[in-house]
Order: sequence, then structure tokens, then C-alpha cells
Amino acid sequence: MQRVQAASAERYIASIAVAYGAKASTPKNILTGQGYTVIDYDLNKGCGATTHYIYMGYKTTENPTDAITGIFFRIGSNPPASATFDKVTAYLLGGSHEPNPGENTHVDLNVDAGGDYIYTYVTRDTSLPALTGIFINGNFAATDTITPNVCLNSGTDGDSIYLHYTTTRYSLLLPLAPQRV
Repeated sequence: MQRVQAASAERYIASIAVAYGAKASTPKNILTGQGYTVIDYDLNKGCGATTHYIYMGYKTTENPTDAITGIFFRIGSNPPASATFDKVTAYLLGGSHEPNPGENTHVDLNVDAGGDYIYTYVTRDTSLPALTGIFINGNFAATDTITPNVCLNSGTDGDSIYLHYTTTRYSLLLPLAPQRV
């Protein structure tokens, strides 16, 4: 299992971004050029040679009040600017509340892969604990993490890919259901 830990307990995830391109170097360069640390895991892994490479990056902060407190996914086209997940309002990554410096717009995590439309949402709701780490792998289950209940290659022939994150306190919200429209 490839586990990519994005931040330590002393730092918090301040923002995430998603970028894509025809070559793996393109989204990685977009993200690093904007100051993001790249999670080295192609979100279109196994979808075929004609699909784009999609990568996620993150920035950290030492201030927990500046941190993201949740990451959610919405399956369906035409994503709204905000959505409610488990009674928490989250904002579309790439929308006006949560800009996506990687692409300056929202990104379908299955762009050109032929699968479900999947969009990323972020919350900073203070009723939730701050994110301390983020990683991506091919396993649904990961110890002591929160795992949104959606394969990021849903509807494709690609590999199973899941995002996991850790927080300042362990949550019993496992797994978080995606919003389907």
C-alpha cells in the first residue's frame, strides 16, 4: 500500500488544489508553481493512455483555525457552488469560496476517463476537527482516518483510488457518503 502523508500533527491542511494535463509533469508543475506540495498519485491511474493525468496538492498552516475540516465528493454533472454533506455545508473546490489555484476552476476528477463526474468539496466548519494529513491510495480502508465513501475513479475501468485524511481528533464519521444527483 502506498501511503502519502501530507502533513504532520504540528501542521494542518490549509488548502488543496487539483490540476490535470496530458503529461504527468503538467499538473505537477502547475501545483508546485502555485506553492502546493503534490501528492504523487495520479487520480486517473489505470484509466488508459488517452486520459489526462490528475494530481492533488496541498498547502499547510500552523494555525488550526485556518485549516480545512473536511473533504467531500459529489457525483453528478453541473456541480453547485455549495452542497450539504452530513449536515455540514461544503464549497466546491474551484468556486468562489474555495478557489482552485491549480486550474482556476472546478475539476471533474474523471476528466476524459469516461466515468462518473466527481467534484471535490471542502469545508472549514468549526464543528469539525482540523485536517492534519491527507493521502491517496488504492484501499478503501485505512486505520484511524476519515475516508469519503467514493472511489475517485468511479464508473471507469481504472484502478480503485481513495482519498483519506487524518484530523486533530479521531472521528466516527467513517465512511462519509458521497452526494449523488
